[in-house]
Amino acid sequence: MKTFRVLTAIVLVLLSLAATIRLGFAKAPVKLVAVLELTNKAGVTDDEAEFLTNKIRNVASQKLPAGRFMIMTRENIETLLPPGTNLKKCTASECEIEVGRKLGAEYIVTGEILKFGGDLRIQVSVHHVPTGGFLGNRDTTAAPLNQQEPLLLKAASDVMDLILVHSGVVPGAGLAGSGAPAAPPAAADPEIEKRARAQQEKDQAQQQAAAERKAKLEADYAAVKAIHFNAALSAAAKKAAYGRFAETWSADATHWPEVHLWLAAADGPAGMLWVPGGAFTMGCSPGDPDCGSEANENPPHPVTVNAFWMDETPVTQAQFQTAMGANPSAFTGCPDCPAESVTWDEAARYCAKAGKRLPTEAEWEFAARGGTAGARYGEADAVAWHAANSGARTHPVAQKQPNAYGLYDMLGNVWEWCADWYHSKYYASSPADNPRGPATGTLHAMRGGSWRSDAKLVRASIRTRDAADNRLPNLGFRCVRE
Repeated sequence: MKTFRVLTAIVLVLLSLAATIRLGFAKAPVKLVAVLELTNKAGVTDDEAEFLTNKIRNVASQKLPAGRFMIMTRENIETLLPPGTNLKKCTASECEIEVGRKLGAEYIVTGEILKFGGDLRIQVSVHHVPTGGFLGNRDTTAAPLNQQEPLLLKAASDVMDLILVHSGVVPGAGLAGSGAPAAPPAAADPEIEKRARAQQEKDQAQQQAAAERKAKLEADYAAVKAIHFNAALSAAAKKAAYGRFAETWSADATHWPEVHLWLAAADGPAGMLWVPGGAFTMGCSPGDPDCGSEANENPPHPVTVNAFWMDETPVTQAQFQTAMGANPSAFTGCPDCPAESVTWDEAARYCAKAGKRLPTEAEWEFAARGGTAGARYGEADAVAWHAANSGARTHPVAQKQPNAYGLYDMLGNVWEWCADWYHSKYYASSPADNPRGPATGTLHAMRGGSWRSDAKLVRASIRTRDAADNRLPNLGFRCVRE
């Protein structure tokens, strides 16, 4: 079926070229006319809307001379548009004209089915695609659906007259080369030309305003990003900059989510970042070739977690020494390296002492993904210390790239303790809302891989376990709080 549609589109182009050659390319090139599906704002059925649209196409075929115009079928339009184009969302004139340009059309006819009290009204409009000019529209009078057909035929016929006048053909006159006498070029309708110029000027003004707004957005974002990464500026100065950006651009979907995280973190506990919470698929990532055989990462399942604060990095040796009065780490002499060789009980006590707690597995994985669905939030070498690049030891935190939430070392460097008891088949029965692991167990979950893990193991879904009193030189932790 797809091949047939593509061939149909090719035939359409060839027929257009053949007609152009037959009539003389310089004198009378064939013009493509695209009639888009009527926008259904009245709640009629899809079949009824399609029936009304086809009536307009029939009028176009009958009214516009075949030697001068070619009417595109619905199949032509769907085939020639890029995959994923949603014409139902294309209701602004700028969008409709852009669709016409993609189709190579000279004129694009659009319309709406509107509710008018208990009746319907149909509006049919036409634009000249190359200039973006609005040629005009015609409305039917309000009437029930079963009485709209003759009214629509009249409105559509009037719109086709607008096309004929604009193209220099007198409505109802013969066409040169068709055997009938050629009509002299018709004088342009002053009202149509006036409205076309006004629409074109309006479109150009809107495009200019949009371009200026985008340029200002990018400039403001570059400025606030420079402030964010300027270590010499105070937290108060950074927070003020984030707030100024928010006042202007809180509706922007491009950069505001990132700046919002910075703003939220500015109000949060020192050294912690805001993780917004939400729904995600926990377990093996789509297309991850290294995960399929891992039974404990299957099945992938939907999970929702509440928002929380998380330590920006694993707890460092200096932080652990200050809070607990001791440093059990095997790789000493590196105060900014992760605290490792810490038991689960010691990690839980450290977090509790700071008014925090260990993360659940679900919270940890949601945070590690940073809003992505892939196995990791960047290339392994860029985001993680692993067996091939670590030199067989830990490294100072925050030396690799963070994820989209600003969290460092979620993958590699050290495994991280989680609060949950561990069970290899827990995912098969995990609740969807804020799961907290099995009710009992003998081992606790660890996440993220470490400096001694193969690169393929440092990924967001990786899981393993250990006894609460065990110490490993590649096992650390970080804390969370509500």
